[in-house]
Amino acid sequence: MEIDSNEYGCDYYIIQKYVSDQYLINGHQFKIHVYVLLQSVEPLEILPFNTVYVIINNSTRQCVFECDENLIIWSLEEFEAHLQSIDKKNAWKDHILPQLMKTIIQTFTFNKQFLEQRSKSFELVRMSFILDTSFNPCLINIKSNLYRFDRLPHSKHMIQKMYNLIMNKLN
Repeated sequence: MEIDSNEYGCDYYIIQKYVSDQYLINGHQFKIHVYVLLQSVEPLEILPFNTVYVIINNSTRQCVFECDENLIIWSLEEFEAHLQSIDKKNAWKDHILPQLMKTIIQTFTFNKQFLEQRSKSFELVRMSFILDTSFNPCLINIKSNLYRFDRLPHSKHMIQKMYNLIMNKLN
């Protein structure tokens, strides 16, 4: 395939796999938000959080995820309970999480040339994934400007965890 025009005026393209067999929760689309602190680009140092949110689109409209009142927000524990209810008890720990971490590391590794190395700083990054029906994660977006972060449940708790993690890393 040849791409010969650039209607948006940018010098890069994003190519993303279409997931035709997306796993749905009770018939609804959802995405998994994973948060990481990027401490260093070279050498690559990523501090993952064990705080994960599952954002379920409970709207009748397709692909509505940002700032919508029809969202259902699950904690990791609620998502694991759902997995257990469909006889996928250890799917998160044994299958989904290792693949998420592999994808996160590969994404930062393959894109180092586009990342700015800054000393004595941390970048909070949210990576969003969907799952296919085999529970394989597919990265759908990355955000470092976390608009509406305060809407998430436990955001104050996460900020405290970030602070503790950073202070422990600096000591």
